[in-house]
Amino acid sequence: MGQVIDLKPMHKSHFDIWADFTSLVAKNFGAILAEAQDFSASSMQANANLLNNLASARTVSAMILLQTRHAQAACEATLTQSKKFAELFNELSRDTVKSIMVGAERSKAPLKIPSVGKMLHAAE
Repeated sequence: MGQVIDLKPMHKSHFDIWADFTSLVAKNFGAILAEAQDFSASSMQANANLLNNLASARTVSAMILLQTRHAQAACEATLTQSKKFAELFNELSRDTVKSIMVGAERSKAPLKIPSVGKMLHAAE
């Protein structure tokens, strides 16, 4: 009779590596998406406040001043947010490379699979 090779340990190991990797990526993308959502909400609120203030402005110079201040604040907020995004994407890339390296090390473990010659000899 032929010998059955149990590949379950190998598949479980690769599945565990893949599960760890996807969990890590999902966590990092979740943080990035949360930051994007917060930034979008604050930006929309700032724009709504600008419209309210423009509606109550009495002169053209007051409107220009409001728009100028809003543009400056929006620029500063965008620069600050871009730095946060850069940090989050750097963390994602570091974690991804680290996960791949750990997975590569774990997958180097030798498999105990009998040689084809031994399997054929056992089948006789």
